Amino acid sequence: MDPIMHGAVIAVCLVVSAFFSSSETALLRLNEEEVDHDVREDGGPAVTATQRLLASTSRLLVTILLGSNVVNIRGRGARWLGAVCAGQRTKARRSQHPLWTERSTIRALPRGSQR
Repeated sequence: MDPIMHGAVIAVCLVVSAFFSSSETALLRLNEEEVDHDVREDGGPAVTATQRLLASTSRLLVTILLGSNVVNIRGRGARWLGAVCAGQRTKARRSQHPLWTERSTIRALPRGSQR
């Protein structure tokens, strides 16, 4: 996979994770009186959907946390895969370099010492 694609996947996962976190904070901050007042005053589809979501707070919390965990695991997997692919590309470039071989290493010797 292309490094740009890895970055895009990680960015999308970050945005979706932020959505889940902010929706958890916003929905669990509401109390029943505020929602009931909004249902009587406005009665729109968003308010009634919010009221239905808040009818079972435990189910709502489990759903939000499950979605957040799935997205976070996917993002970590994309970062890990990106690091692995970057390591393979670096190894491939090193093997093509005329001065680099698998046996060659650079050894740091103390000052004044000889080989």
